[in-house]
Amino acid sequence: MVQARTLTSEVLTSMTAAVAQQWFLWTLAVVVGRVAYLVWKYNLRAAMIWFVKLVTDPLTDIVAYCSSPFSASKALLPSQARKSTAK
Repeated sequence: MVQARTLTSEVLTSMTAAVAQQWFLWTLAVVVGRVAYLVWKYNLRAAMIWFVKLVTDPLTDIVAYCSSPFSASKALLPSQARKSTAK
């Protein structure tokens, strides 16, 4: 257990690998559970369609958000935002 007084940047850095692994395993469990439910409720074809959607969603979101006029990259890089709005 981590106590509040022991939270330093070194401790947080050492915990990142374990947190990332746990996050990945929970995500995997949710996706597999959802696909299993869809196979049971509907059929394998519907489950595979949703599986592809769930796996590719993060990739399509990155593309959508990076091209957005309100993306974080433009907020962090004001010189780039001025160039894009000046056109």
